[in-house]
Amino acid sequence: MIFYSANKKSYYHFDWETYKNTYPILSYQGYSTKDEFWWHYIHIGELQGYLYFDINKINNVYKYDNDLTNKTIIQPEVNVNTNINTNINKTIIQPEVTICPRKTIYYYVDFVTKHTNRTGIQVVTIYLAKQFLKCQEEFYIDIIFVKWNNKLLCLEPCNSDDIYYLFNYNETDDLVNEITYDNYSPIQNNFSRPLSNCIFFCPELTFPIYNDLPEKLKKYLSINNLKSIFILYDIIPLILPDYNCIREPFKLYMLHNLLHANKIITISNFTKIEFIKYCQQNNLYSFNFPIVENISLPHQYRNKLKELSTIHENKDENENEQQFSNKITILVPGTVEPRKQQLKLVKIFNSFLQNNSSVDVEMIIFGNVLAVLEEEINNEIEKSNGKIKYLGIINNEKLAELYGKSTFSCFISQYEGFGFPIAESLWHGIPVLTSNFGSMLEISNCGGCYSINSHSDIEIYDALENLIKKPKIIQKLRSEINKNKFITWYDYCKSIYVEILKEFN
Repeated sequence: MIFYSANKKSYYHFDWETYKNTYPILSYQGYSTKDEFWWHYIHIGELQGYLYFDINKINNVYKYDNDLTNKTIIQPEVNVNTNINTNINKTIIQPEVTICPRKTIYYYVDFVTKHTNRTGIQVVTIYLAKQFLKCQEEFYIDIIFVKWNNKLLCLEPCNSDDIYYLFNYNETDDLVNEITYDNYSPIQNNFSRPLSNCIFFCPELTFPIYNDLPEKLKKYLSINNLKSIFILYDIIPLILPDYNCIREPFKLYMLHNLLHANKIITISNFTKIEFIKYCQQNNLYSFNFPIVENISLPHQYRNKLKELSTIHENKDENENEQQFSNKITILVPGTVEPRKQQLKLVKIFNSFLQNNSSVDVEMIIFGNVLAVLEEEINNEIEKSNGKIKYLGIINNEKLAELYGKSTFSCFISQYEGFGFPIAESLWHGIPVLTSNFGSMLEISNCGGCYSINSHSDIEIYDALENLIKKPKIIQKLRSEINKNKFITWYDYCKSIYVEILKEFN
């Protein structure tokens, strides 16, 4: 039992109400009494530089700015009562300190621990998990990675091999050390972590491994009265005909998991609006509809530091007639599929090449290619006489190298839940040609993007011509990128933690 802090601060003189008001995040974490706030101060706060407030200094004036880490404290002299008994042999009865139990987030990972795919959903699952681990002490939370046991019909902690694969497959830096747990029994049987003090957090889809998991999971969460929060990326399978093959599994996932969740976190405001609209139109919006909050995904690419965009001044006023001495390199990221319109883009680019044979320009495509488009894409690559290159799936190092040499990137999808390639390009300091609607408009509003109506072949052609032939446009976009403060994984994690902690109250 600790009565004094490491620096001899006193429990008796601890102004816990001022401490509570100064650090409101602690209330979200479940601290509510003087004993609990004192426990936080002596175990966490004092080590992290939190302020100690002395209740005896009743004339103190505390001046705060908006940043709680920067405070000016004016502490007037305190008159000491010389009549106080200072007998060192006096027995002091120390009050019992009730330790505030740590909250637990059961972080669901399954598909990402078994497959090599690193789609946008998998990237979010991995890098949000990394940041969750880094911030768990700051928010006084335990993170336990769990998977579904289809034989026992329950959630259980992942083994160390699962977790190692989750974090370290195809990664060359920022590796995560082995993580093990004291208890690998089904989580409902772990009595040291009562489920009333836990939340199930799902950043993945629940149906790729077991098609019937959404319904089983709903029953499991309900029987154990375990609160749940899901990340919703998009509702593409419900509205686009090209995704009919997964429409029914996705619909069951929505009906059994999303609509029974305590909270849904969308990755863009566009996705939030689309989801609510769909539910309203299909009579799924009821009085017990889950809370839906938007927290937009970060711009940060993996764990990399932000790149500055190099700006070259162009003093040639006759831009339209300029002959380029440097090669123009255009990157086309993302899985090649009908929705993302890469095939349309390369066809228009080939038309541009026919009309501008003297321009030194190349287009580099990377990522998976759906079988339905493979033949047509290969035909267009052959027509380009080496101007269009397809690199397949590339690693992080090769990607950084490509961005370092590129002029701009293209991402003219018809529909996205967010648009990771846009954020990725901006983080690397590279302007983006993108669509001027949906979530792509939302993310491009931060600057650095050349937005067009990508349903129009003419607008796509004109945009390519402008970005290739008019360097001042690229200069302007790069300048916008350099002025921006982009969202990091830490920012994203912190915002999600706050939403999760609200559900513990």
